[in-house]
Amino acid sequence: MQELEKSIRIYGVKTIKGFHYIGKTEKMGNLCKSKICQHKENIANLFDSDDKPELIELSTTSNDGWYDDKLKEVVKKYAENNPLENAQWMLDGKRGYWSGTKGYWIGKVKDKHTINRLSESKYKKLCQYDNTGALTKVWNSYKEAATIVFKDYKILKGGASSDLYRIIGNQYINKRFKHNSYWFSEKELIDNFGTIPIKLNISKILANQKEIRKANKKQYTITEHKKYSVIHYNQDGSIKTTYANTFEAAYALKTTIHIIQKLCRGSVKNNNYLLKYGEKTIQPVYNNYDEYTIEPLVKESKPIKSAKIILPKLTRRNHTVLYYENNILIKEYPSVRIAADEFKLRVDEVRYICANNRKKSKNTLDLRLGEKKQYIIM
Repeated sequence: MQELEKSIRIYGVKTIKGFHYIGKTEKMGNLCKSKICQHKENIANLFDSDDKPELIELSTTSNDGWYDDKLKEVVKKYAENNPLENAQWMLDGKRGYWSGTKGYWIGKVKDKHTINRLSESKYKKLCQYDNTGALTKVWNSYKEAATIVFKDYKILKGGASSDLYRIIGNQYINKRFKHNSYWFSEKELIDNFGTIPIKLNISKILANQKEIRKANKKQYTITEHKKYSVIHYNQDGSIKTTYANTFEAAYALKTTIHIIQKLCRGSVKNNNYLLKYGEKTIQPVYNNYDEYTIEPLVKESKPIKSAKIILPKLTRRNHTVLYYENNILIKEYPSVRIAADEFKLRVDEVRYICANNRKKSKNTLDLRLGEKKQYIIM
C-alpha cells in the first residue's frame, strides 16, 4: 500500500509545568482552528509570561490518521504526569476548554477510573481464526485489519467505514466468515471463554446457534381461515339448508369433501344434491368432528358423472393437390400428406413437384397445388 502523505503536525503547548494541550495543525501547517483557540490569535496569550509557553512539534501524520496519532500523544503525555487539560475531551469526546477558558478539569479531581483509562490504549483488539477454527493472528485494532486485510477502510461523515464493522456486529458465526477467516473481538472472547482460545470448535458453535434459532423461531397458530359456504337447494330452486363450509357439508351428508367440491363446481351432477358455493367468509378453525363410519350415498342418489359432451369434429384448411394426366384433371386430393400417401412419396417430394409444376422424372407425375379447402381431420 502506498504510504499516505504526512502533511499534518501534532504539536503540544508546553510551559515550565509541562504539556498542557495536544493539538494538530491544518493541512498546510497552520495552527488548528478548533474552538479551544478560536477566540485567540496566539495560543501563548492564554498563559502568563512567567510560564514561558511554547509550541513544540511532536510528530507528523496523515489527514486520515491524525486522531489516532493525537490520541497516542495524549496517552503518552498523561502517563508522564503532564497536566493535560484536553485529555478527558480526547477520551470521552467532551467539549472541554483548558486553563483560562472555563477548563473542564478546573475544580474537579480525576478519579482512579479516569486515570487508568487515560493511561491505557484505546484500541480494541481483533482476533482472526481460519476456517478450521485455529487462531491465526490478534490484531491491535479494527482499523489495522480493515486497512490491511479488507482494504476498504475510509472515513465517511466523521466515522470509520469498513465491511469489518458490519461483520463483527453480527450475532451469527456464519455471517462473520470473510476473507477465508472468522472474526471476533477480544472482549467477546474473554467474556465467553475467560481468555482468547487457541482453537475454536466452529462446527459445534454453528450447531448450537442453529438450535437457538430453531427454539426462538416464532410459532404461528392459525385460529381462523377463509372458506366458502355451501348452499343446498331443493328441486324447485328453494334453499334447503346452508352449510358453513365444505367440511360441515361433507360431515352432514356423510360423504367426502372431494365429492362436495365436485358437486359445488358442477363437474358431477345429482338431482338430490344440488349444491353450490356461497359467499367466502372468515371462519374459525374447526375442531375434528366426531368419528363415524363413512357410508355411501343411497343408490338412487349416488352422484353420477355427467354425460359426455359430443365435440364437433376438428377441421383444417389446406391446399388441395391436383393430379393431371396429359393436362386432364384425374383426381383431387384434400392435402399434400394424403397425396404423398397415395403415391408413396415423401411429403417434401410432393411439395417439390407441385412447386415446380412439372413432372417427376422417376414417377412421371403431374401434380399441382389447388385452392385452400376445409376438410375434417381423420
